[in-house]
Amino acid sequence: MQGIFYFSLIWSVGASCKEDDRLKFDLIVRELLVGPMSDETREKYKLLSCMEQLPAKILSVPFPEEGTIYDYRFIKDGPGRWEAWVVALESAPPIMKDMMFNEIIVPTLDTIRYFALMDLLTTHRKPSIFVGPTGTGKSVYIIVSTGGEVGCTNKYIRL
Repeated sequence: MQGIFYFSLIWSVGASCKEDDRLKFDLIVRELLVGPMSDETREKYKLLSCMEQLPAKILSVPFPEEGTIYDYRFIKDGPGRWEAWVVALESAPPIMKDMMFNEIIVPTLDTIRYFALMDLLTTHRKPSIFVGPTGTGKSVYIIVSTGGEVGCTNKYIRL
């Protein structure tokens, strides 16, 4: 249950962070997981001290030390485990030779993450919104994740 909570924290609260802020969020979360936040960290990131500082509980499935908390997804297998997103990237299907150029989705860590998150949200019938700059593939993620075809104009997504 802890792993599901932390995965949700990362991809809800932490998802809005840009790259530099993700590194800060990673450091803060990791520090909170091992004990009370230090005064140095609180001052560095200008965080308020509005809660009692309690010792951290030992995680049943601790985060791997390599990389950041954004580099892993939680897999509910037995007690659970953290798996690097790159494992899913390595098993991504190849791009078909007969695909139209506008239908090609290049497998990257970001596309793997977004498709997995969209799949998780739609499986559990949770409303979601994908935001970001123009041309980053948000519409494509939604169309493909809901079973539509890229370039098909007669499929609608019910909001």
